[in-house]
Amino acid sequence: MEKIGIYIHIPFCERKCRYCDFPSFAGVSRDDRKRYFRALLAEVRECAGVLRGERAADTVFVGGGTPTALDAGALEELIGTVLEEFSVREGAEITTEANPGTVDAAYLSRLFRAGFGRISFGVQSFSDEVLSALGRIHTSAQARDAVLAARAAGFENVNVDLMLGVPRQTLSVWERDLAEAVSLGPAHVSFYSLQLEEGTPLYEDYRNGLAELPAWDDNRAMYAAARDFLAENGYGRYEISNAAREGFRCRHNMKYWTMADYLGLGSSAHSFFGGRRFSNPREPDEYVRGGGAARALEASLRDPVCGPSPEGRFARASEDALKELMGDFIFTELRLTEGFAPSDFSGTFGRPFSDVFGRAADALAAEGLLFISEDRIKLTEKGIGMTNPVMERLLTCPDT
Repeated sequence: MEKIGIYIHIPFCERKCRYCDFPSFAGVSRDDRKRYFRALLAEVRECAGVLRGERAADTVFVGGGTPTALDAGALEELIGTVLEEFSVREGAEITTEANPGTVDAAYLSRLFRAGFGRISFGVQSFSDEVLSALGRIHTSAQARDAVLAARAAGFENVNVDLMLGVPRQTLSVWERDLAEAVSLGPAHVSFYSLQLEEGTPLYEDYRNGLAELPAWDDNRAMYAAARDFLAENGYGRYEISNAAREGFRCRHNMKYWTMADYLGLGSSAHSFFGGRRFSNPREPDEYVRGGGAARALEASLRDPVCGPSPEGRFARASEDALKELMGDFIFTELRLTEGFAPSDFSGTFGRPFSDVFGRAADALAAEGLLFISEDRIKLTEKGIGMTNPVMERLLTCPDT
């Protein structure tokens, strides 16, 4: 039976962070949350009915927003419904995101007993000053307590999210964050650079001179410090911003980075299934009124554009769709530190990588930004520091 990942979106937060442009909402009434939750459970059942056991889920990821803004009983009911309705493989990776300020030991124990085996904490920093600048609702002490409580509850697979390049953060502050995170013994660490999004409070502060970000060279020094410190402590970097102990790579996120099939449930959730992308309405009210992904899923199941073929996995795609899928492949697979094999590209699209992107890739390789060999294409360390420009040059200058 073919595998699929399931993503479930919980769009609620206790308070919107000052940098956040994600589809999440604070101040939602209890009645509106209940209506959303009923619609979400209905979508779970409807999509499971469409698949009729034809796909087995080997990853389930509950994200947000803040899933733990819901009470533990709601998450127990949600994951119980997923396990009951879908074919879920034994040993599946089942994750929930969590804000350290919304959980305690009893809450975490209930999640673990319900079937969650992996938890991802949005810590961002162990500096209370930095947390205040970001508008987080938790303190550094709460972050430490939450990680330790999760491990005590039985979670062996714990991720800690950290954010670099933020206001009030220096290299020494960042190095203390890294040391603090590793001292707690998580299995996985994510380390993302802040992206200022237009319209957020932090963006407005920056534009008006009220917030100052570290210089770009300092930002890159922070990234290098994370890369080196985590490697020294047994965390192998496998994606630009993710490192894990042996055996603890995020299997769900790997689906995104390798163009595997996944189904998105809930408002604003995106799916990639049968070579097609589709998404649910962004606004929770619109989602509740209009339903979710079942109809698009049924269409993709009935008429997929991918499958085993001598011409390539996406041989049935139109030329325009094929170009978009090639762009997706480059943008996702080059995020992995090991990159991809040229044979993976040709087996997916029926065309050699060199025929499509050869000239741009050769130019990037000559500049030391891309490594190309007979069996591997990947970003160099220099290229990782210039990821977006490298991707743009590849995607805007194809040979065909």
